[in-house]
Amino acid sequence: MLLPDQGEALVRTLADRLRILLAAVPRPDGRLTVSAGVAGMRVDESVLQTLHRADLAMLKAKQSGRDAVCVADEIH
Repeated sequence: MLLPDQGEALVRTLADRLRILLAAVPRPDGRLTVSAGVAGMRVDESVLQTLHRADLAMLKAKQSGRDAVCVADEIH
């Protein structure tokens, strides 16, 4: 999702809410999990660079056991 003019904290909260809502949807094959990466666009970077950082954050969320939201600037 691209959410213009929103802060990382709000986007993380929205992604977490979406993750929780989707987990509550009944499925015959088990529970749905959502891994999301959040990255705010920096003044000195292109859209592709921002998307790359968001993708890295999503991969970190998956590596941490899935069903998580990770913010790019919190990756160490």
